Amino acid sequence: MQGLANWVSRLGGYRIPILAATAGRLKQLRADEDRVTARDLAAAVLRDPLMTLSVLRFSQSRLRARQPIEITTVEHAIMMHGVGPFFRQFDQPLVLEDVLAQHPEALTGARAVISRAYQAALTARHFSALRHDMETEEVTIAALLHDLSEMLMWCTIPEVTLQLERMLACHPGLRSAAAQRVVLGFSLAELQLALAHQWRLPQLLQRLMDDAHSDHARVQTVRYSVALARHSAHGWHDAALPDDYKGLEKVVGLPPDQVRRALRQCVLQAARNWRAYGVQPAASWIPMLPGTWPAQASRHVVRSDIAREAMLVRCLDQLGSGHTGEGMARAFVAVAFYALEHALGLRRIWMGLCNPRTRRVEPAHVLMLDGGLLPGELSFEAGDGTMFDRLREKSQALWYRPDQTGKLKSLLPPSLRDRLGERSFYAMGLHGNGLPDAILFADTGAASDALDETGYNAFKTIALSLSRALQKARS
Repeated sequence: MQGLANWVSRLGGYRIPILAATAGRLKQLRADEDRVTARDLAAAVLRDPLMTLSVLRFSQSRLRARQPIEITTVEHAIMMHGVGPFFRQFDQPLVLEDVLAQHPEALTGARAVISRAYQAALTARHFSALRHDMETEEVTIAALLHDLSEMLMWCTIPEVTLQLERMLACHPGLRSAAAQRVVLGFSLAELQLALAHQWRLPQLLQRLMDDAHSDHARVQTVRYSVALARHSAHGWHDAALPDDYKGLEKVVGLPPDQVRRALRQCVLQAARNWRAYGVQPAASWIPMLPGTWPAQASRHVVRSDIAREAMLVRCLDQLGSGHTGEGMARAFVAVAFYALEHALGLRRIWMGLCNPRTRRVEPAHVLMLDGGLLPGELSFEAGDGTMFDRLREKSQALWYRPDQTGKLKSLLPPSLRDRLGERSFYAMGLHGNGLPDAILFADTGAASDALDETGYNAFKTIALSLSRALQKARS
């Protein structure tokens, strides 16, 4: 796990890729270079946050140390340095689709963040105009670059970024910053601000991109535009969207129906450019249907034994990071579940915690990728003497195998003997501060019983590491 300073140094001189669609558009414009204006180029650049960053970095690198005025817009930057130098600088761009050609999942993830950023930028521009802002492009660029560090993570460490995405998808209450600190050692917001400083991006843009300055209306416009794009990316059912609506209503001082109508226009406008990003735009979910939305399907990826081993080592390193603070316990559980699913191939994972009031061990964290078992069915009374209770009391581990440990079938709760008694599973008790605290259960679900000694040892290692991490987080 590299520290923040190492990542800032690593990305400080990183050659940033751009979308293939952007590279194609720039090639078309260069064919007519004599008649192309800075505004024409800015229109193409502002559809791609990676290209926008590249232009701003290029501009800042050519400014004199005592430049009296910050260049905060793309059009101004191109006008300042000239159309010809612009084309020469970006004559042979690095293309994102080529960089991630061997990581199709990561390419989809990067495109999704870029698509969100474009929608956020259009929303910020529209609501900035509604506020009669003197310079809407500054707000537009701030929204476009707000999640820049996430895009760069997809480009540089796709496997780790996939892990973060999966953890957040499987654990709805998990805070993004907590997950990022456990997995990376720092939050993406911290990385973003450090990179902005390293690249000498204009101070005004840095302030607009920093949620810590949310007492300013322009920062609030950026913040809520970005949040709305994120929360609507997979449908209009997210529980956080009403707060986003209220935030924008307060910023512009308009009634709810007018804000919703303006948002619809922004989302539809963003969808018109969806082919450049290759991902499903938020507008495709309109109309906004009420009710509970189905969970996002898991993408099944076949990985080699070497890749699984590397993933396991990485997750154990994350569990041993020793982070404490709000939300860290849930982040550690998410890391452990990710390792069990992706490094060991387990499909039904259940962690039960003892309720001190009812003395009942109830589901606290669950990932059921296959059916046939409901989370509540694994609950049990503390002290009932069943298999899971005995494991919890002694913090022991068990690899249940019908052919070798079938005599233990009678210790399973009666309701589970038929469904679990004839298939293999792993289970282990976890202790917190020396006391029986939880139990972890996992099996392969609908897949064939492919549990083995290697997987069992890895399961125990993950469970022990999780137990230690939770004790540190709670302390």
